[in-house]
Amino acid sequence: MEATYIYFLPLSSAKWDKTDEVLLKYLPDIRRKKTLRYLHDSDKRLSLYAPLLLSYMLKLHYNIDYNKQDILWNTLEKPYLMSRPDIDFNFSHTYNAILCGISSQGRIGVDIEACKSAPLEIMPSVFHAEEIDYIDHFTGSEKDKAFFELWTRKEAYTKEKGMGLACNLPSINTLSVPKDFFHIWFKENYICTVFQKRQIPTVLTQTTEHELYWFTRMQTAFFE
Repeated sequence: MEATYIYFLPLSSAKWDKTDEVLLKYLPDIRRKKTLRYLHDSDKRLSLYAPLLLSYMLKLHYNIDYNKQDILWNTLEKPYLMSRPDIDFNFSHTYNAILCGISSQGRIGVDIEACKSAPLEIMPSVFHAEEIDYIDHFTGSEKDKAFFELWTRKEAYTKEKGMGLACNLPSINTLSVPKDFFHIWFKENYICTVFQKRQIPTVLTQTTEHELYWFTRMQTAFFE
């Protein structure tokens, strides 16, 4: 079945440990150097597990072995799969959680945010007037939820377009975009959003660090 595959990975800890040191050697050199540049353990772990999750998904759903994935990790542009340019992928991370999406049916953008107290004061600089009106219809925790619902919609939308957040965000009204292009889930205390124009099944799966550890060790053992 052709589908867009989305994986949610909550991290069990923000502390870097011996297991992380073992897994670090399996990252491409450019990604390993990026991971080690982070000062905080929590950021290092997110940087480590995001590409490991992607590698796991590529093998599981497209049967692309670890040594044949040929991911170009360009420091200035969106990374892409040189061996299968028809497969688009995108990932996002926030406080101790990672969201990754892959699809061979067109471009995708994903975003994940922890649902917490929203920085409502920044709304004029990031949201369209209609989006602000939508958020202002709510109060209390529901207003925070509405903020992050539209924030993740905007991030996923701009990432699919290849713009990122370095654009005129208030000029983009995600409420005018067809709702069918968005898929939104609430997992634990996180909101996960995917944007894709192609109307195909979208499957959300939750995995664990333990699963990625053993997958990575078993996959790479054949090529060491």
